[in-house]
This record gives sequence, C-alpha cells and structure tokens, in this order.
Amino acid sequence: FIRHCPCDDLSGADHASVDNGILKPEVTNTHYYAPVVFPRDGETVCSFSLVYRDVNANDTMTVRLERKLTNGSPSLAPKVMAQVKTGAGTLDKLRVSTTTNIVSPTIDTENEFYFVEALVPTFNLGIVGVRIVVKPVCP
Repeated sequence: FIRHCPCDDLSGADHASVDNGILKPEVTNTHYYAPVVFPRDGETVCSFSLVYRDVNANDTMTVRLERKLTNGSPSLAPKVMAQVKTGAGTLDKLRVSTTTNIVSPTIDTENEFYFVEALVPTFNLGIVGVRIVVKPVCP
C-alpha cells in the first residue's frame, strides 16, 4: 500500500510502520492505495476481503476494490466494485471482513485497471492485507 494525502505535514513522509506484516498508520485520516493485477480477462471477482487488526474497536476503516477505464476521461471517478468495513468485536485479534456483493464482477484488463483504496481514520487500525477471490464462474 502507498499512502496518499491529505497530509498533516508537508514532508510527504509515509508516517506508517510495518510490524510482523501489519501496516500500522501513525497519523489519522489517511488514504492508502494498492494496485491490483488480475492474471486473466473474462474471469469473475467472487469475493473481496480485508484482513486487519483493530486495537480498540471504536473506529471504522473502509476498504474498496475499484476500477477505472483506461480509454475514458481522466477526470471520471473510479467505479467501486466492492467495499468492506471493519466492525466492532474482539480487540487486537486478526480479523476478516468479507463481501460477495461485487458490482460488475467481470474482469476486463484490456479496458480497465484495478486498485484497492483504504480509508484509515486512525492509527488504531492496521492493514494486514486484502484477499480477492477470482474464478471463471462464482458458485
């Protein structure tokens, strides 16, 4: 994941650390992006999951799988394919949030590119990773 501002300072520093595979933001209201490369056109995204750590269960992180047209207007907003949010529950344990509600799930790498956007409101949430299940046909 790569941090994108709004930045609290002008240094452009990431202000995050990685500890045993957990991305730990050190500032609030941070956006992170990661490219997604699918191996084949025509397959279907069946589910989208976030694996995360939550220290206090008081805040909600939103993570989206998004697509953008390669031959469209650069100013058009990306389309959200799937979205998950963190939830209350067991503190400081590895957690998974999953959705199978995928909008336009067919992959078209010829005309689109894909990425994940994470909106992290506080340093109490850590990103372990995302899991995207892709199959020729979803069950």
